[in-house]
Amino acid sequence: MVGAYYSETNKTKGKKVSCKIHKKAPLHSIPHRRERARDWDRAEGMEGKRTDQAKLSTMHSKVICCKLYISESQNAAVVDAISRIGQKDPEVVLLNKFEDEYYNRVRYTLVSYINSESATGEAVFSPIRKVLLAMIEAAFSAINLEVHCGTHPRIGVVDDISFHPLTQAATMEDAAQLAKLVASDIGNGLQVPVFLYAAAHPTGKSVSAVRRELGYFRPNHKGVQWAGPVLPDTLSMKPDVGPVHVPHERGATMVGAQPLVESYNVPIFCKDVPTVEAECAPLEANGVRAPGGAEGMEGKRTDQAKLSTMHPKVICCKLYISESQNGAVVDSISRIGQKDPEVVLLSKFEDEYYNRVRYTLVSYITSESSTGEAVFSPIRKVLLAMIEAAFSAINLEVHSGTHPRIGVVDDMSFHPLSQAATMEDAAQLAKLVASDIGNGLQVPVFLYAAAHPTSKSVSAIRRELGYYRPNHKGVQWAGQVLPDTLPVKPDVGPAQVSRERGATMVGAKPFVESYNVPIFCKDLPTVRRITQRVTGRSGGFPTVQALALFHGDNCMEIACLLDPDHVGADQVQWLVEQIAEEQGLEVDKGYFTDLSKDMMLERYFEIVSAAD
Repeated sequence: MVGAYYSETNKTKGKKVSCKIHKKAPLHSIPHRRERARDWDRAEGMEGKRTDQAKLSTMHSKVICCKLYISESQNAAVVDAISRIGQKDPEVVLLNKFEDEYYNRVRYTLVSYINSESATGEAVFSPIRKVLLAMIEAAFSAINLEVHCGTHPRIGVVDDISFHPLTQAATMEDAAQLAKLVASDIGNGLQVPVFLYAAAHPTGKSVSAVRRELGYFRPNHKGVQWAGPVLPDTLSMKPDVGPVHVPHERGATMVGAQPLVESYNVPIFCKDVPTVEAECAPLEANGVRAPGGAEGMEGKRTDQAKLSTMHPKVICCKLYISESQNGAVVDSISRIGQKDPEVVLLSKFEDEYYNRVRYTLVSYITSESSTGEAVFSPIRKVLLAMIEAAFSAINLEVHSGTHPRIGVVDDMSFHPLSQAATMEDAAQLAKLVASDIGNGLQVPVFLYAAAHPTSKSVSAIRRELGYYRPNHKGVQWAGQVLPDTLPVKPDVGPAQVSRERGATMVGAKPFVESYNVPIFCKDLPTVRRITQRVTGRSGGFPTVQALALFHGDNCMEIACLLDPDHVGADQVQWLVEQIAEEQGLEVDKGYFTDLSKDMMLERYFEIVSAAD
């Protein structure tokens, strides 16, 4: 390794200079790198910018940054023409740009204010949006992806646009709202497919996950270059905005909102890509993102690092309770879940037709307990209080809904979130909570997955209990569905079932995502046939579990459980649409019912940091 440099620029004595650190070789030994930031400042008169920023901060407390990545740097006339467009609006500052001849890529960094009120009725307003659209249109007019080639991955002429809140007053939600507006300008206005990521995505899906699904990191020319279009004409995963068909000349675009990260590149004099990739592995193991040098390195926030050091094991529990039509009950249980500052009630999902609510709680777990038990987590005490409140307020005998259930507290699933937390930690905690319910509250409990002695699946238990068989009007579960004396012995608690409380399932398993796809159809057998073709048990996606459920007078839903490491929601959505089209049925856009694993961790640390 001969040197290193930031791809941003730092300020020294009121002037912006490129920050370069070289250990052995001078700058001229890396001839392909265009260091234009200093010349840019002199030519455009951007000195003394701190004064302007102070004025802007006084006028507008919310300041936001956008990084626009365009696939061109070898044609200086095009790069400069786009730059000039970025300087036309006095309310938007084109702070710098970074070009690389080998990557054949340029990044423009723009900064402006953002307001939560818009005269057009939209969620937010920022002058940066109009400027971005003009720069993007210019890029699409001047650059043809079919003749582009470079050593940096890309999927389109406008490859990536990332939004970052800069001031304390600006929130991630502000950045996400602006990102989605710009995504609509590109996807719906310019008819270019757009994939959202991080805070702009409904479940916080990471940009790396999107890129992996698109094959972003696989070069298609000479093993090290990306040449011409890299995506198929028709995308296999449905974009979040815009058409499924990809224009060859423009490609596709990614748009996201996330905390500000630094890009730091380290040159190595070596031609062997596998050797350099192997050198990246130790960096990734220590929390640094460095996939072959393509993405740079992302820093973790100080607060997260401190909390991770204090409690490296973070666990999640999803608590499913059979009630959603009584708002007072649902809210009272929510308030109990918010009383302990060490436990974060991260989200809840209610469905009126299902008459069911899911609470997602996150906290730490330790392997040491003063009581002598295998593990300790403050989540256990909070869960017990929420469960007791549910049993006090809800009577299963008068409950009815279109989602299967066997009890007031129908299911609890525990999932390790952080790398330090293990499945054994989750299983131990699940068994302690099962004992609290079964032995303490005298409600039968069935264990599943890692919490079960033989890892029996939750689906196997449900089939044994007749879980999937509705007992009312062919589409509803009404009152008690289990016999007074269970045909299958529970793992914990009595064999006798209380008609008011029912039974409960408790398990520990890897994190899964819930994704529901609405189909405008009243015929349950038809939708069940579509569901069977989606699930792994019937020849569909191997890791997908799905259930056809009634969801209103003219609608059914295919409720899916997805393993995000193997199958994406876009793939499921696309397959359902294809099968439904064969049947002449209309399909609505699906939706996630909870946050992604990455977003859960991020929000948990944010909330706990703010509380501290």
